[in-house]
Amino acid sequence: MKDLEISVQEMAQLDEKTYRLIDMRDDLSYSYGNIPGSIHIPAEELLENPEQLALQYPGEKLIIYCKKGENSKELVCSLQEKGVDAVSLQGGYLAWLMEHIWILKRVSVRSSAKQSGAVLRKQSANMSWSRKGIKWQSVSLVVRTPC
Repeated sequence: MKDLEISVQEMAQLDEKTYRLIDMRDDLSYSYGNIPGSIHIPAEELLENPEQLALQYPGEKLIIYCKKGENSKELVCSLQEKGVDAVSLQGGYLAWLMEHIWILKRVSVRSSAKQSGAVLRKQSANMSWSRKGIKWQSVSLVVRTPC
C-alpha cells in the first residue's frame, strides 16, 4: 500500500500544480478557517463517489485534511483501496496552522527587532488552544539594543 500521510513540510516542497488540497471537515469548521487554496468537500461526499475525484482532478495527487489528521487518514485508506491517488495531511489543519503561525510570528518578531536596531538573541512563545482558537499566554524576547 502507498504512503497514507504527507507532512506539512513535505507538502510545502511540492509544486502546487501537482496536487489538490481538500478539506473534509464539516461546513462550520471550514468556515472558521482553512488552508488557502483548499477546496471543501465533506467526508460523506468524498466517500459517495471516489471515482469522480480521479476524473475531476486527473494527474493531481489529492491531499486530504481534517482537524488533526486522524479522520483524513482513515478516509485516505478507503480511497486508496478504491484506486484514488490520495494522502492525508499529517497532523491535519492544526499542524498546518501551527507551522504557519510559528513562521509568521518569527518573521514579525525579527522584522520588529531589526527596525528598532535591536539584536534578537532568544525567542520563546507559549500557546494554549481553546475552542475559539489560539490564546497567547506569553511571548518572551531577549534583545540587545545598540548603545
